[in-house]
Amino acid sequence: MTAESVRTAAKVTTFLVPPPHGPLVAAIVYDPADPRSVEEAIRIERTLRGGTPVGSSRLAPRRVPVTTLADLEGATVAFLTDGVQPWYGAIRARARGILTVAGDRSCAASGHCIVAIPSTGSRHIYVNARAAGAAGLRFNTIFAILARTL
Repeated sequence: MTAESVRTAAKVTTFLVPPPHGPLVAAIVYDPADPRSVEEAIRIERTLRGGTPVGSSRLAPRRVPVTTLADLEGATVAFLTDGVQPWYGAIRARARGILTVAGDRSCAASGHCIVAIPSTGSRHIYVNARAAGAAGLRFNTIFAILARTL
């Protein structure tokens, strides 16, 4: 994910109903055995460093290796890096109540994550409403107009 898509994803959290509040954690899920995944996790963490504003709160980054998905606990949003595709199902199972975001459109199309913001090509935000419902999340009406539903 590019810095722009990470910031866009952070803004998507403001469209949740009810909106998140208090200290917010942004989990960055990566595969420590995949150098591309590690590099992307570092880039996402740098983008979020200093606490990215989300409404009246701030997102604080926390890296979560796919080997310790229990560390997703307490996150508001989880950024899924390239290279974690083999763990999409396990991540989805652990991410109840967490907005999962990937740069891979197929992740949202398959229902493994809720939102996809591709770094290349179109500048669309894709959302899987069924995946959001299964995670216990709802978006406000404005987001439904802005995003493309899969």
